[in-house]
Amino acid sequence: MEYLSNIFLSVFLNTTIFPFNLESIINDQISLTLTRYYGGRFLEMHRDVSSDFTTVIPLTDDFEDGRVILSEEKISIENKTFTKSNIHKINQGYGLTFDGGKVWHGVMPVYSGIRKSLNIWIDPDFVKIRTGNGDLITKSQKSFL
Repeated sequence: MEYLSNIFLSVFLNTTIFPFNLESIINDQISLTLTRYYGGRFLEMHRDVSSDFTTVIPLTDDFEDGRVILSEEKISIENKTFTKSNIHKINQGYGLTFDGGKVWHGVMPVYSGIRKSLNIWIDPDFVKIRTGNGDLITKSQKSFL
């Protein structure tokens, strides 16, 4: 887990994008999962119970659809009540990061191939961010989306 955490931090070190330097994160818990969607499978809209920092990174690109939907309100993927403005195609190896505890999100059905993704959650109760003067804060004052 520490190895993957270090890879995550090295990939996302960019203070021009984030409101703090991710090298300063002291984490006791980063949750990682690998998911597979195929044969029409999808993920209905939800919010993460324990993540203010959610990242989705597709590991494959040989599948049809499987786009990520982000919304301010709960919508139904199964009943197709979404709009194009909140559907995001993420290329293989790129990541989409957002406030998973506040933003409704899900995955469109995968019609062919297999969509494999690495999903990362950082629980704000377990993350402390060291500021420039050495203080520790538990949350950023900015939302990631």
